[in-house]
Amino acid sequence: MKDEFITTDKAKELFRPEVSIRSANEDDHGFILNSWLKSYYDTADISPRISRKVFFKNEGKIIENLLKTELVKIICNPFDETHIYGYACFNDNPTILHYIYVKQPFRKMGLARNILRDYMESEDVIISYSTGRIKRFGTHYNFKYNPYVRNKHDL
Repeated sequence: MKDEFITTDKAKELFRPEVSIRSANEDDHGFILNSWLKSYYDTADISPRISRKVFFKNEGKIIENLLKTELVKIICNPFDETHIYGYACFNDNPTILHYIYVKQPFRKMGLARNILRDYMESEDVIISYSTGRIKRFGTHYNFKYNPYVRNKHDL
């Protein structure tokens, strides 16, 4: 009998954890703000152009406003909803995806894809933060980048 090997990505899909989706609450905001700032700063190629301190101070204010005004869904452990796997911040009218994040150990398990499928009814989606990771979903969605929708007054 021949041994069969599977790729790491395939293994992650096979062993995907059970998840629940819930609305974010105030207790989640610290984690969301911290992970959003760090991951965006690291993946959007901002670091050579702006200091971390300046970026965190100013972008943090924008993100805090989005957390107050937009829909935020948490991907979490169904048996312990404080164990967060990831989240998405969006507006469904019009369809705007501000940010989607999944913790490193839970990436490539379809968690981000599932939340997009469940909450992004339109294939035409405005994204207000553009990263290399979000571009991977471009084959399923027609993303249009518009950073100016980050301000609620511009919606």
